[in-house]
Formats: sequence, structure tokens, C-alpha cells
Amino acid sequence: MPQFKVNVKWGRTLHKEVVLDTDLEPNVFKAQLYALTGVPPDRQKVMIKGAIIKDDDWGNTSITNGSMVLLMGTVEGSSDKPASSDGEKEDPTRPKDTGEPAPVLKIPTGLNNLGNTCYLNATIQCLKIIPELRNSLEDVAKSSNQSQRHLCSGLQNLYKCMDEAHKLGLTSVSPSSLLDLWFALFPRFCELTENGTYRQQDASEAWNEIVQTLQRTMNVGPQEKSLIDKYFRGTYDVQYKCTVEGADPVTQSTEQFYQLSCFITKDVNYLIDGLKLGMTDSVTKKSTVLGTDVEFTKTSSITRLPTYLTVHLMRFYYKGEKKCNAKIKRPVKFGLNFDAYELCSEELKKKLLPMREKIAEEEEKENQRQMEGRKKIPGKPEEKRKLELPFTFEDDQGAHNSGYYSLKAILTHKGRYSDSGHYVAWVQQEDGGWYKCDDDVVTQTIDQDVLKLDGSWVDGHCAYILLYGPRTWL
Repeated sequence: MPQFKVNVKWGRTLHKEVVLDTDLEPNVFKAQLYALTGVPPDRQKVMIKGAIIKDDDWGNTSITNGSMVLLMGTVEGSSDKPASSDGEKEDPTRPKDTGEPAPVLKIPTGLNNLGNTCYLNATIQCLKIIPELRNSLEDVAKSSNQSQRHLCSGLQNLYKCMDEAHKLGLTSVSPSSLLDLWFALFPRFCELTENGTYRQQDASEAWNEIVQTLQRTMNVGPQEKSLIDKYFRGTYDVQYKCTVEGADPVTQSTEQFYQLSCFITKDVNYLIDGLKLGMTDSVTKKSTVLGTDVEFTKTSSITRLPTYLTVHLMRFYYKGEKKCNAKIKRPVKFGLNFDAYELCSEELKKKLLPMREKIAEEEEKENQRQMEGRKKIPGKPEEKRKLELPFTFEDDQGAHNSGYYSLKAILTHKGRYSDSGHYVAWVQQEDGGWYKCDDDVVTQTIDQDVLKLDGSWVDGHCAYILLYGPRTWL
């Protein structure tokens, strides 16, 4: 008679020593949960040790006394989430939340909104998923003795606080100490409204300020450049060609970038389209031959790919009559994986080929493995396998060696203007699961819902900054 006393976590409520009998079908236990919480069985999602429990089969889940059972679902007849404070209607196609916080054992810790500080909260959550950054912040915090290092130290302390809260089962923490440092270093973000509350700010500006501060303060070694230069810096080969025949000869130069810009026009439907648009431009400058201003065609190609590729979707334009940055309401589709090969110079393409061929071989092996698995067990769900290959060049640590990226985080904006509305972070954890970090409320979501953040719904959340990292899954 395998009966166990388990603990049931539903949102912020913990029910202790609930009897679970594995001799009976799971739907009997779900009926118990209905009596306990009021959540009908057809609305329940029950998880034990990361496995979803079906109605008629316990599966291979190991259950013992004290096991944690995670219940997600809403009470019958409960109303949907109320409309947002700015009065906008709910997006019928927006990613659906479960209605309850995600599992405590995996869920990221939320950050309290201290008055229109969602722009900073979202940025902090996105950057937290970068392990190299987390590890290097430890060293900066220990040696912090300059004013500009205070922000790095404050960021490290906040991340530690979030991790400790996570262990204790707390759902959120206050970033007040970091906010004080932020305002001291960047007073322009401390602007107040007529009501005395902090004014909303542009998250991309906050992102850039943090990255630039980290670049100045985080050296990876005595003879090496900063961690940001190592993992976030890319380089272009830039060619200028005069449009006037017989004028200036073609000139070449090298430029650095820390993010790519995706320009949005009526012809841009996909991320790669907007990125290519930004690689070719027309500029006016003085001709050394003619002595007058003439038009040049500027063409760029990437000669160094960073490990972490930041993409800024140019969603806003300055609207003169309203003196504000208004949103471009056009969907731009992006993927969970991204291939930057098309954007690279011919020389870099040749350098990327060896690792691309190795990854292709691993993909072929994985496809074969899954086919054999389906033959043995028809209908068996496919399990992702980690890609265990180096992702940087040996002679240039931090430079990406294949051009294949996976999406790690998204910073989204809801609203019509950059200095109003609401910012949210969507982050992928190491297990591949996605979470929506909406200030202090963190909920689990799925791949398909993340892809809906392309701007298809005019006033819904849409991607503003994409953070791609090394491809880790086949």
C-alpha cells in the first residue's frame, strides 16, 4: 500500500502532508486537490520533480514522503487578469500565463517595481542569464574601489540576494540599493513626474549604460581587454564607395559593434531582413577628389562574431508634433535559433565552416537517434539533447566560432511610446524552460508563446531587445 505524505505548492500557498496513494490513479489525487484548493481537475497542471502527471498514469516519477508537488491552475469562475493600468485592452493573442507563479525550484526571482522601474528590472533579468558575466562580477565586487565600480558591486549583490531568495522560496526582492547607485551614477534616469513618481525610461538606454559601465570596469586579466569586449564585441569590415564615377577610390576600415540594429520598414518581415538593411547605408561626406559633399555607399560585413549577440529592434521613431519616440507597429518575426552566417565577410565564413560541419554531423546523429527511438516506442516525445562542442575560437576566446545562436532572453515593450508603457523580460533557464519576469511576478511560459512576441498585436508586448547566445541544444 504505497501511500505517501507529500507537500503541495499552489502559488504562494503550501499544503503540507497531503496523502497521495499511488495504487490509485492520479485523477483520484487530482480530485483531492480540487477539494483542497478549488481548482477543477481539467484546469490542473500537476508536476512532481519536473515531470507532468497525467490523469491515468504516474509514469516513472519517484515519489517519497516529503516530495514537493507543484500545482498550477486557477479556481473555477475566477476572473481573468485585470486590464493593465494604462487602460489598454488585453491582447487576445498574447502569450498566456498559467495564472500562478512558476515552480519554486526553477523559477527566477522577481524584482519589485519601485515606481516605473520596470525598464531597469527587465534589463537586470536579461543580463543575469549570462554565466560569464555572473562569474566576473564576483571579482569586480571584491576589488571595488572606484566610483564606477559601485554599480558592478551593486549588481553582484542584487544577483546574490536574488539567488538567496530563490533558495528560501521567496518570489521577489527589492532592488532599492542598486536603484540608489543607478540614480547616483546616471541622474537623468531620476527624473520625476508631476505626481512625484519616477518617470518611465527607455530600456535600451538603460541596457547600453549598464553594458558600457561593465566594459569600463570588468577586466578579465592584467593583459586582456574587458569581459564585455571579449564576449559582446563584434567587428565590421566597412567599405565606402563613392557614387560619383571617377571620384574617390574605394576605402576600407574596421569598426566595432556591441549590438546589431534591426531596422524596420514596410518591406521588413523577418529579423534577418532588418539586419541586412542595416549593413548597407548611404552617407554623405566630403570627396577628397572633388572637394564637395557627395554620396557614398557604406557596406558592412562582420569579421568577428561575439559569443553573445545583442539585437536592438529599432521599434521607435521621433514624432515631432508630439515630441516623443513613437512605436513602429509592424511585426518582425524572429526564431529561437539564429544563423548569422549571411552577415559575415567571406574570410570569416571560411573560418566558421569547420565548426558548422561538426554541428551538422551532430544534428545528423541526433536525427538518427530520434528516428530509432520512435521506431522502438511509437509516439514517444522527442527529448532535446545538449550540444557539447566549444563555441569560441582557441586563438580568439569569446569570438563565436559557428554563427549558430540560440535565443537566451528577450526584453519586450508594451505601449505606444518608449518613455511610457511597460517593459518585461523573458528569459531561458539552463534547462531550456522559458519564464516571463514581469517585475515581481514570474510565470512559466513555452517556446510557442515566446515567438508570439514579434509585434503581431499592435498594443501587446513585442520584442525590443533580443539576446542570443551560443547554441546549446540540438
